[in-house]
Amino acid sequence: MEAPLVRNLLLLVASLLLVAVLAFVGLEVYVRSLGIEDPEFRYENRLGMWIPDDIVGYRNRPEFVDYAWGSVLVATDARGFRTSHVGAGADSRASANDRGEVQHPQHIVGMGDSVAWGTGVDESDSYLGQLATTDSYVVTNTGVVGYSAYQELLYLQTTVLPLNPDIVLINHCENDRLPTEDPFGRAREIHVRYLERLLEAPDLSFTESERTQLRELAAIFGSAPGVWAALRDWEDRSPGSHRKFLHRVFVELPVQGMSELCRSAGVRLIYLLIPPASPGTHYAEDLTRLKAHLDQLSVEYVDLGRVLETAKGGTESRVTPFEPPKLSLATARMKELATHRALERRHRNADFIDQLHPSRRGNQKIADAVLRYLEANPQPE
Repeated sequence: MEAPLVRNLLLLVASLLLVAVLAFVGLEVYVRSLGIEDPEFRYENRLGMWIPDDIVGYRNRPEFVDYAWGSVLVATDARGFRTSHVGAGADSRASANDRGEVQHPQHIVGMGDSVAWGTGVDESDSYLGQLATTDSYVVTNTGVVGYSAYQELLYLQTTVLPLNPDIVLINHCENDRLPTEDPFGRAREIHVRYLERLLEAPDLSFTESERTQLRELAAIFGSAPGVWAALRDWEDRSPGSHRKFLHRVFVELPVQGMSELCRSAGVRLIYLLIPPASPGTHYAEDLTRLKAHLDQLSVEYVDLGRVLETAKGGTESRVTPFEPPKLSLATARMKELATHRALERRHRNADFIDQLHPSRRGNQKIADAVLRYLEANPQPE
């Protein structure tokens, strides 16, 4: 082979290698510029952000800092409440207006599950974070990912009401009747104790058939490998009656307890009824029951099903969490970039990022609807 040909081939190979290196470096710089700190795009409950709690089962770890969903900051203050400022202390309830006069805006405490926490969005983009930008309210986000309605009742009593709120906002979505499986098994324990107390409660008129159902539920929580799967099997044995009973035990009774606690404390309670991305027949039935129950208790609520765009009868839509690749680093960066772009499209164009959690756009709609409701229904004097 002649020398010029060999030289040309070497130059070609060197040029291709240089282009590949520059492309990789450019890709690396671009991905880093997007602020991706969590290349696996994890859900918050995969971060180890909980600590065990004997009363509520588990709660947020205080002063916790990590990232989820690529670039979403997951941070809590010294009390375990969500914050966007690492090392943040308690919020001040006083502010000053343009004339320097001290004002005392109403204190809203938001509580609930991952929707209240703001799964998939930064604290400032959650609906509670957006409510906090108004001058009329100071907002504290006490949401805990995975809480059931019964855990919310316990949390309201032990943690939220001692904050002396003027308004308590509680989100309710379709999975709130059951807790998330926590790594400590405490959520199971407190639900077993709850069911056992119901069996002993003299002021609740359960029929013998319902008492049998309570014992069956306690056995499921105490021994089933997976609570959710076991309860679905239990429901299938008698779909109508079992589902209605589950709703009574795990939604209606805790809601009644929260209503009584807030009324006794002189605190305004408002429920935010947030639909799933694809509501089904069961959700519609449960929502009708819950609304009737709230009306009976004279509890305020805002139905966000009239605000958020849902796909009735559709299939679950979600951004698949990123899985670490087994190939090259360049492939990893390409997958990160593709996941980031898919997630950003969802935030811009849809109200949900998966079946349960509102996108940034969806959270904005929720915040706007809550503000409209509060303006139209001011706090009674």
